[in-house]
Amino acid sequence: MEMAFDYIGGVALCNMPKTKKRKQVDPNKPKRPLTAFMRYSAKRRPDIRSDNNGYSMIQISKIIGDEWRNLTDSDKRPYHDAAAVDHVKYKTLKDAYDASKPKRPRTAYAFYMKENRNIIATSHPECNPRDLMKFIAIEWRKLTPEGKGKYTKMAIEDRERWQRDRAASL
Repeated sequence: MEMAFDYIGGVALCNMPKTKKRKQVDPNKPKRPLTAFMRYSAKRRPDIRSDNNGYSMIQISKIIGDEWRNLTDSDKRPYHDAAAVDHVKYKTLKDAYDASKPKRPRTAYAFYMKENRNIIATSHPECNPRDLMKFIAIEWRKLTPEGKGKYTKMAIEDRERWQRDRAASL
């Protein structure tokens, strides 16, 4: 990555490259549930902070970590149980969220592969799936632009379907 320098009054000022924009997060996407340790940490942090006013967050976190390691399994159980319940809820919400999102559009090659895989597989019965993919790719490359046109049209229609569904889901 190249950096540009500006010289002002004989001093080189580096124009750092701009950072990437953060990926926008869908507000409807369910948030991951807290782990057992994070639940314990959230419960204990205010008490430890009030008892140890001058401690930094790192020192407080070390204390919480030590306490957690020294807890017995029976003492950790309520936190694990609550985390498991939340994880089940999260899983159902995540599955519903994923089901509501439109499936990505297929490429022309994917349509060709779906339609012709069995035909090519019968002509090469000794092949494992990896080698079969090589034969499918070879056959795809042999096609003329007119032969690929059918699959390209299918891919364009599928992309249009995806864009409509995606716009409707937002």
